[in-house]
Amino acid sequence: MGPTGKKFQEKLHRMKPILFILLLPFALTSQTSFGFVLDGSYNIGHNCYITASDTVGQAPSAANVPECFKFNLNDNSDQINQLTDSSFTFTYPGVYFINMNFIVSKSSNDASMDELFIYGVQNRNKIKQSAEKYQIFNDNSISGVYYNKNYFFASRFSASDTLKLKYFTTTADLQFNTTSADAMKPGIPAVYLQIFKISE
Repeated sequence: MGPTGKKFQEKLHRMKPILFILLLPFALTSQTSFGFVLDGSYNIGHNCYITASDTVGQAPSAANVPECFKFNLNDNSDQINQLTDSSFTFTYPGVYFINMNFIVSKSSNDASMDELFIYGVQNRNKIKQSAEKYQIFNDNSISGVYYNKNYFFASRFSASDTLKLKYFTTTADLQFNTTSADAMKPGIPAVYLQIFKISE
């Protein structure tokens, strides 16, 4: 290698710290521009969530009459607010996952198949792909049997949107029950709701 090539290598070596400082902002931008941070985790912007419970119990007023699920206890929340005992509002837009566990029982033992329908309502509009049907049956010998069920869906919400979870039953015999605490276990709510953001 001639003198010119050696001088160029020496200059390039001396310029490495300067080049590193100049190129660092571009490297950081490329790591974060698509929603990813340097450690590889997904950056969803805001940690939005709420958990709410019904620790009292509830029941339909009549068959085939839409009712709102009610929640008397707001356990934890951040950026999702509970407006009333049955409605929630979102501070930030995004895709949210709604998960609800509930305990339902049938008070009569008439050996008939009863149905429970649940769906979400966003700003007074029924949410597509949010409906679910549950069938509750007693065998004509036992009444008051408890069934543990799960309900969930995901949907996109805008800032200030409201959400309600509604249900109706084909009989007034169904009810949502709590389980009392005792020396062996804590109490179990009749309905337990979780809402959390999963994407921008």
